[in-house]
Amino acid sequence: MAAGADYQKASVTPLRTLALQVADDAMTALDAIAVHADGRFVVFDPQKPTRYTFTLEDVPYATTLTPEDEGDYSFRISARLGRIPFTVQSAERRVAVMRLLRLCKELPETRFVPGVQQALWIMSRPRTISDPTPDSVLHETLSFIQQIRPYVRVVRPYLEAPQIAA
Repeated sequence: MAAGADYQKASVTPLRTLALQVADDAMTALDAIAVHADGRFVVFDPQKPTRYTFTLEDVPYATTLTPEDEGDYSFRISARLGRIPFTVQSAERRVAVMRLLRLCKELPETRFVPGVQQALWIMSRPRTISDPTPDSVLHETLSFIQQIRPYVRVVRPYLEAPQIAA
């Protein structure tokens, strides 16, 4: 009877770990399963990314610092600016936003991306940070803000304000 209990514990524990990973973030569960040569089922528990948010000029920003191989970290920042108008009454505003977005294509590290329900997002390309200190993360954040701030100030008045859930 004891052998059966050991077998059950050994096989159920990795599955619970995997289920928690998938419930938390499905992407972390990718490549998380392995089978050893002796037939043991193993679930790797990858390190979770560090996230923080802030608001600047009524724009909510979200940043992610994700551990990668060899001790490097991937840094990414994004923000939701608002909704691109799509009603008949806002045709001029929509055309103005599209013209402004065409001008923003020249930004080297940043993209303005229309999303679900015409939401307009700003996304940075992932940057690699070798030694993530508070100073280096703040430096990356400020350089992103300096690059996009003039564009945000020009585009934002043409957008519909994002609806914030209470």
